[in-house]
Amino acid sequence: MPMARAKKPKSAFGKLRDRPRRATEYEELIFGLYWTPPYYMPLWSEDSTRVRVESWQDFRDPAAFSYHTYVLRRAQDAERIRGCLDTMNQPDLFQQTASPWIDELNGFYPALRYYESAGCMAFHDVKSSALGEYVSHAFSLQGFDEFGHVCHNVDLCRFYRQHFGGFDRAAAIWDEAPDVQPLRRLVEDLMVIEDWAEAIVAFDFVLEQVMEPIYLVEWPRLGLRCGDPVLWSVSQVMWAQESYHADLARAFVKYVLDAHAENRSLVQTWVDRWFPRATEATSRLFGPAFDRLEESTGIPFETVWTDRLKAIETTYAELSLEIPSTSSVGRSV
Repeated sequence: MPMARAKKPKSAFGKLRDRPRRATEYEELIFGLYWTPPYYMPLWSEDSTRVRVESWQDFRDPAAFSYHTYVLRRAQDAERIRGCLDTMNQPDLFQQTASPWIDELNGFYPALRYYESAGCMAFHDVKSSALGEYVSHAFSLQGFDEFGHVCHNVDLCRFYRQHFGGFDRAAAIWDEAPDVQPLRRLVEDLMVIEDWAEAIVAFDFVLEQVMEPIYLVEWPRLGLRCGDPVLWSVSQVMWAQESYHADLARAFVKYVLDAHAENRSLVQTWVDRWFPRATEATSRLFGPAFDRLEESTGIPFETVWTDRLKAIETTYAELSLEIPSTSSVGRSV
């Protein structure tokens, strides 16, 4: 009885080669990105970052989140935001809200969901490439936080639209508003950084250090002076999460700097590369809006901006890092 021949395994994407038509644009894009031979992206390669660390397994998230404790915290945060929006869903509450404030908020705030979405995508890419499971776990959770912020932005805009109208041009603002373009171009570049450690430094240790305190603290505080308590209440929940992100970023950078002496010059190079663009994006986004409201709020942007740069300089100095000279990171309007 003749022996049965073993079937020859089919070649990957053979169905594409056999077809007379050309592969679609999507098929061409993903053709080399499957994680099985012969077409695959090698993950967990030492060459995925220029940072050198003896053991990535020794890194620890300062908050020590497990998936369980993280999910519980996210659920509590979501309930706080839902309760805030339900409680404040009263038209009489906004009789004293200044129209110029709503106009300024409507002019750029809806588009920030795309900034948050970029962070989500960047950190989930870090999750796939990071060489230590504790690094991957911690920044994966941060990616979920950023996605949560996208949802909070949408909920807030829906709330404002119900009471004031507008807040429905997020995509157009992101694509076209002049003061938003430096931020858009920056995050688009951040999302395609190949070195996952540089992505952490650029997004978490540079951009968020510059932007988040203004975005989630100083700007909502301006809203309080204009008779809007909603943005402040929701932003405080988001700010608590961003404070954890800042601690995580500092812990990561310190771990890298302590691992090898040559890592210091590399991290400083990344700071020098991304810090000027982060300051330009943030000052262009918030500076003009602060200026237009200064007469009614009494809060000059220059004071807020100077205090932010000093705080970052102190944070970096604790790690023996420097921010670029003020001439290259000054306010850009």
